[in-house]
Amino acid sequence: MGLNFTMKTYFLSIFFFSISVNAQFTYPDPKISNPEEDMAEKDELINLIIGKQKIKESYTKTHGVENETIIELKKFDTQGNILFASNITEVFNKPTRKDEYKIAVSSNKIVSFEQSSLDLPTDKSEIFYDLKNNISKITGKGKEYEYIYEKGKLIKKKENYAGEKGVNTYKYSAKGKVTAISTEYISSKGKLSTSLNSFVYDMDDNILSNSLESTGTVIEKKYSYTDNLLTNYTLTFNGNKAEEEQYDYDEDRRIKKKVKASYNPDKNTSISTSSLVFKYNYKNGLLAERITLFDGKEPGYVETFYYDDQKRMVKVKTQSENKVVANVNISYENKTITLAGGTFKSEYTLYE
Repeated sequence: MGLNFTMKTYFLSIFFFSISVNAQFTYPDPKISNPEEDMAEKDELINLIIGKQKIKESYTKTHGVENETIIELKKFDTQGNILFASNITEVFNKPTRKDEYKIAVSSNKIVSFEQSSLDLPTDKSEIFYDLKNNISKITGKGKEYEYIYEKGKLIKKKENYAGEKGVNTYKYSAKGKVTAISTEYISSKGKLSTSLNSFVYDMDDNILSNSLESTGTVIEKKYSYTDNLLTNYTLTFNGNKAEEEQYDYDEDRRIKKKVKASYNPDKNTSISTSSLVFKYNYKNGLLAERITLFDGKEPGYVETFYYDDQKRMVKVKTQSENKVVANVNISYENKTITLAGGTFKSEYTLYE
């Protein structure tokens, strides 16, 4: 979360900062809606299985190439924030690599978090709170973040990281939605740069646009809805289209088709460089098949979903050109769900 070392990267990290939400410690920055990210997250297999249930712990063991084994462990709170994460890579005749993230809690508040790895020193940050239990400061080696609040809302954030400085100022609507984030950034060489991130919402608080303006650059996301369902998303750079997604739904408000297209933003063209088409078929109220087409054509992938008599997903078979390329078997025990494929095994423990 430190200041990035180039303005372009810094601006992009502000614009897309909500993408990294739940990536380790959750900083107190206001969370900006990213509907296209939410749609992609819902499409992940584990979320198709658990629905709205919350994951308490996940464990995955994967066998890679050249006798490589990767073991990942994560523990979450009820909000989905990571409390502990460990990533161990084992390769025959090589040192075991272990990356770890953990927090410390006192009086039901996170007071520090730290990250460690095989080839880097431990990076520890300490967290301080004001009298209203808002995070007021985060400090660590070569970095400091200060947070200022007004009427319960974060109105300013000051950052100092490795000699670089930044100030974010936040504005809100009457409903408490973030409408603008203005940023001043001073590089380690004393150069000042500014940006303005603006947000527009509809009457139902759905985000309509997310626009970042910096020197010579305008990056914008636009969204359209029908009956509060996302139907279109576009990303443009200086007015030129870079990405577009379209969504269609059935009469039960379930996704039935999604089209994702990429464009070359350096060329003002309506011709996509690549596209993916996802088609969804349902049977007896359950997702039965998901078809993925590349550039709208065959060959693609066909995922077939199988269920038990309790309507729990128990198997996913993936085929390409009428050949089975992957099988995932799913089993249940109390609050634990196990996914097993050809090269991996994952166990998820859910909250009650």
